[in-house]
Amino acid sequence: TNLALISGFSLAVDVATSESLIGPNIELNEVIISSTNRYPKEIGPQIISRIRERLRTGIPRVQLLALKLTDELVRNCGLDVQSLIASEEFMNDMEFLISFPQKETDREVNFKCLTLIQAWGVAFKDYRSVLPIFPDIYESLKMRGVKFPKYNTTL
Repeated sequence: TNLALISGFSLAVDVATSESLIGPNIELNEVIISSTNRYPKEIGPQIISRIRERLRTGIPRVQLLALKLTDELVRNCGLDVQSLIASEEFMNDMEFLISFPQKETDREVNFKCLTLIQAWGVAFKDYRSVLPIFPDIYESLKMRGVKFPKYNTTL
C-alpha cells in the first residue's frame, strides 16, 4: 500500500499542476498538503521530487502551479517537508528558472521564483540554524546582483 500511496500522490501533483488548469486547484492542493503533513517521511520526498519534475517541464502554466503548490507546502508543512524544499537540488532548480527567462511567459515564472526566494529568505532569516539555504540563497543572489521585486510583507 505504500507504493500505491506514493504513486497516487505523484498523480495528484500532476493533476494539481496540469496545464489545462486556469488557476490552482485549491481543494487538491489542500489534500496534498494535509496528506504530506500526515505522512511527511513517506510521501514528502515523492511529492517534492514530482514537483521538481513539473518545474522542469518548460511549460509556464505547469511551472507556476508547481511553484504555488511548493509555496503552500513551505507555509503549511513542518520541518520534514520544508527541509526537502530547502535542499541544494530544489533551490538549484529555482535558480535555473530565474537565470534563463527567454520568453515573456518565462518572465512570469522568473518573477514568481524571485518572489518566493525572497519571501522564504526573509521568513527563515531567524531560523538560519535550522534551514540555512533559504536565507543563504537569497543573500547570495542579491550579492550577485539579482534584482528582486519590491518586497511585499503580505505574501
